[in-house]
Amino acid sequence: KETSLYEKDKNYWLNEIKSMPPAPELPIENIPDSLQTARFNHYESILVSDRWNRLKSIGKKENITPSAILLTAFSEVIGRFSKTQDFTINLTRFNRLPVHDRINDIIGDFTSLVMLSVDRKNGATFLERCKNVQKKLWQNLDHPYFCGVEVQREYSKLGSKDNSSPIMPIVFTSGLGIGLEGDQASNDFPKIKYNMSETPQVWLDHQVAEKDGNLYLFWDVIDKIFPDGLVNEIMLAYEKLLTDLAVNKDMWTNNTWNLISILDQSRIEANNTK
Repeated sequence: KETSLYEKDKNYWLNEIKSMPPAPELPIENIPDSLQTARFNHYESILVSDRWNRLKSIGKKENITPSAILLTAFSEVIGRFSKTQDFTINLTRFNRLPVHDRINDIIGDFTSLVMLSVDRKNGATFLERCKNVQKKLWQNLDHPYFCGVEVQREYSKLGSKDNSSPIMPIVFTSGLGIGLEGDQASNDFPKIKYNMSETPQVWLDHQVAEKDGNLYLFWDVIDKIFPDGLVNEIMLAYEKLLTDLAVNKDMWTNNTWNLISILDQSRIEANNTK
């Protein structure tokens, strides 16, 4: 914290939080503090290799990374159910800083948090929004020394958020490039039988990873916070959007900021009136 790198990144983030919007305002059924037990449920699905490769191929031609595509699609879906269209998503990143010559020999938790502000109406098409999200993401990733926990702590001091609730409880975690067992993991490393992320101050954590050419979609959610059926509808809408983007290139350039069809429109209308 005594370095110029830390001071530079601190100044960057202190300026960012002045205009940083709050977390997405999703429909809420139960206030988290009212729940006796905050139990996470785990869900999984797969985007098969053919569609996943098509999605990556389209992105590559536009100089958009796979993680940026998935993050933008995630924000499209979350935004469709959110009362507000500009919000902040909490990102988990693998951040093994080169503090020692043998740092790569250490097994441990090297994840850190990065806040990403998203304005879904900044960009007339999905392609434009992808480019905007990627540009902002890279900009934020260039300032890692003032960590996400410190950013949230400073953000809470602004007084714009109820301190009784988590500040940024909607999380996106990209495991692309790291690999699940069977791809890049060592053969000596134990095989993964089951995985779940249970993190304090988190309501919904969506993780993506590759294995055997397929894209794995993981969701760890405290279902009881949300109205019945909402989590399932979010997951289905996200999977459908990824499939549509893979098979229909025109969707990338459709002049609309609303690519998501809602099964229960009354849920959205009720949330907007609160």
